Amino acid sequence: MDPKKEIKPPTLDLVIKDIQESRKKVPEDRFNITIVTPMFGGGSKPGFTDSAFPIRSASIRGHLRFWWRATRGAAFESVTELRQREVEIFGDSHSPSRVKISVHIFNKTEPEKGKEHSASINNETPKRTVRLPRYAVFPFDKNNPGSNMQQFELTIRYTPRLPKQADTLENGSKPFLNVEQLRKEITPALWAWINFGGLGSRTRRGCGSLYCKDFAPERTSTHPKYEDWFHGKVADYELELDTQLEKKEWPTLSRSVIIQEYERDMISAWNDVIKLYHNFRSQPNNTYIYSKPPKYERSLWPEADSLRRVTGMSEEDHKKPSPFKKQEFFSFPRAQLGLPIIFQFKQDEYLKKRYSNFREPYNMQLAPKDKSRLASPLITKALARSDKRGVGIIVKLNQPRLSELELKVIENKEDKRKRSPRDFAHIESIEELVAHKPIREKDIYKELSYPGSPMKQGQKSAIQAFLESEEVKEWKRTSYRPNPKQK
Repeated sequence: MDPKKEIKPPTLDLVIKDIQESRKKVPEDRFNITIVTPMFGGGSKPGFTDSAFPIRSASIRGHLRFWWRATRGAAFESVTELRQREVEIFGDSHSPSRVKISVHIFNKTEPEKGKEHSASINNETPKRTVRLPRYAVFPFDKNNPGSNMQQFELTIRYTPRLPKQADTLENGSKPFLNVEQLRKEITPALWAWINFGGLGSRTRRGCGSLYCKDFAPERTSTHPKYEDWFHGKVADYELELDTQLEKKEWPTLSRSVIIQEYERDMISAWNDVIKLYHNFRSQPNNTYIYSKPPKYERSLWPEADSLRRVTGMSEEDHKKPSPFKKQEFFSFPRAQLGLPIIFQFKQDEYLKKRYSNFREPYNMQLAPKDKSRLASPLITKALARSDKRGVGIIVKLNQPRLSELELKVIENKEDKRKRSPRDFAHIESIEELVAHKPIREKDIYKELSYPGSPMKQGQKSAIQAFLESEEVKEWKRTSYRPNPKQK
């Protein structure tokens, strides 16, 4: 072949230049975002942070799809209608996405060790060490470290409709969205994700929280309170949020938000709201002091005595429910707060080694029927006012009602190696008992009318019991001052 006629491939510089030139023609939005609480997970391996790629565009796309369904998607009446619009925006296996996402990380940092967080935000010299809320970060330890504060640029490009495309979809039902309509769909999802979501694991408990100046809450003359800011944004984004509970088949943002007005450093605001929620789950509202650590004595929630009742297992001192009227109730209301729940009974070490009805029940797991988990409908976190300061916030998501749960006996491997044939026979008998005791909707949503109930008279919702509790009202009114001895 004549060298003069040889076709030469373009150089890499020319390819990059062509790509950059083509991108200039595509409408885009750029946002500078800061991770303001430690992020755990978020990598390709579930539950772990990838030090090479701590923030992935695929992960952000998943978050935006969820929050789009929870905000703009709340206007649709059926899953079919929802899915049709979602595919038009985000694409599927047969059609490309109209929304392209890319991430540029400004400062990559090494994962932090342990559960302590140094106040070295934005490369400042650490002045003190703050303990993170254990209830939020308990699944993680020094072998699974989280990521320190990071800043990144999020770019969202909107692919215009191609000129040759028809003005309607293939079935002729709706027109294609133009760029401004795409922005109208995506912007509320960005707003909700940045303020109420996050990156990585345990975002509903405040891990991996985000700050972006473009979406940060603010108080104005027309919106003097942060809750006014929330409802103002709902109106600005034209969100049709349901007032009816559990109306949709998918989670949607509700109008039930509670936001403190007292602004302080991010970790303190986060600690306070997590302790508030943890204390509610650990002890009943009408007996615990919200600012003090819970005492791990017999719970006034009905689940433990319900398990003793169905298995026939209990220590001598726990045969009678406390209070006694609780024996009339077979109920699992805390399932409404998220699943699975692992029940582990504290008991005498000698009795614990015995496989008989004279000990407390075996470790058990409560989960949705034929499913492994259900994310909590309550979000408790710090709402970022800046990259250093924030306020506590509680957000409720509307989710479909639970219809049926199932119990399973779970034992660790060490216990399995120590079992005798008699032990196996007893455990199998308990497994059969719980398998034949269905937990229906009426056992999940039940009015608890016994003395000392953690739910007020007439309430069947554990979620509403928390939101309407005196402790939450006090937390909102004043700065939450936990016991300094509480860890």
